[in-house]
Amino acid sequence: DLQQIEVLKGPQGALYGRNASAGVVVITTKEPADDFEGKVSFGYGSWNSPEANAAVGGAIIPSILDFRISASFTGTDGPYTNIMTGDKTHRYQEFSGRARLLFTPNERFRADLIIAAMHGNGTQASFIPKVVGTVIHGIPVNDVSNNDNIDIPLVTDVSSFYTQDITSVSLKMGYQFDGFELTSIGAWSTSEEPMSSKNFPYSNPTDRSTD
Repeated sequence: DLQQIEVLKGPQGALYGRNASAGVVVITTKEPADDFEGKVSFGYGSWNSPEANAAVGGAIIPSILDFRISASFTGTDGPYTNIMTGDKTHRYQEFSGRARLLFTPNERFRADLIIAAMHGNGTQASFIPKVVGTVIHGIPVNDVSNNDNIDIPLVTDVSSFYTQDITSVSLKMGYQFDGFELTSIGAWSTSEEPMSSKNFPYSNPTDRSTD
């Protein structure tokens, strides 16, 4: 549900803080407006990779209070399978949504409230064994110098998982006085990313304390 994307090269610390020393990608979403509109799109790709996006917006009180709601889903199983657990090594699903209210009771005052949330889940990791002499699914490991050799199956003896939950709320308010503008910006966000995996065969496959 994008309005535009800006790519700013070079240091941008004056406007975007000290972590913008190499540049900034500014993603601007569509603002709520009086005109009612909506859209839905679907897609499907290789390795069971569905995608869906939807957005709807319009006026609650024309010229005073407008809304816009958007949501998306994307997922994939990925091309690789852990031969020991049957897990899809690159499996990942992501659900996200955003609600936005724009309050403009007059030409001088403007308030913009955004509430957004995202939930993702998938598998965390599998490994290509790097121990010479190991036999994996009938394939001996003789050369450990090539990290790109995927003829050796991916393995780990414990099913892994990865989840991510992000919630954010922001409120921007501005008032245009004669000769200057006063702006207030407040934001809150929280993120949780629990994960679990095991590096096999480097650790004892009967020891689950490294989960």
